[in-house]
Amino acid sequence: MSGPDPDLNPTDNRKPALALVVTSERDPFSRTLESVLNDANCGTEFFSDSRSLLTRASECNPSLIIADGLLSHVDGFTLCRLLKGSPPTDSIPVLLISQLAARQQAEEAGADAFLRKPCQTQELVKVLRVLLSKWEIAESGS
Repeated sequence: MSGPDPDLNPTDNRKPALALVVTSERDPFSRTLESVLNDANCGTEFFSDSRSLLTRASECNPSLIIADGLLSHVDGFTLCRLLKGSPPTDSIPVLLISQLAARQQAEEAGADAFLRKPCQTQELVKVLRVLLSKWEIAESGS
C-alpha cells in the first residue's frame, strides 16, 4: 500500500480507530497486520496473550480486535466468546485469523469475520474496511 487509505479511517472529528491485536510474537503475519493498520491511520496495540488484551479491551473500547485462533493458554476462539459474552465488549468487531480452516468455529465463537492465514493483503484490507465501518456506524449512533 502506498500511504494511508482514507476509506479505512476517514479524517474527521470522530474518535480515531484503535485495533487491539493478539498474536504470537513470532508470527510473520503480525508485520502485515501492523503495516495495513498503520496505512489505515488505525492505532495498533499488540499483545502476546489473550488475558492482557481482554483487560485492555474492557478499559478502552477499541474499534476492532484481531485475534489469532492458535494461541497458548486462552486461544482466539475462546477469547472471542469471552468478548462477545460481556456487555462492555460485546459490540466490538472481532476478526479471527488462523492457519486452520476454522471458519465455522469462528462463526460459532461469535466472530464478525474470519481469515485463513496466509491471506492476501487486498483481502485483509477489504475485511478491515467492513469491520471498521461497523465500528463507525456504532460510534455515530452512540
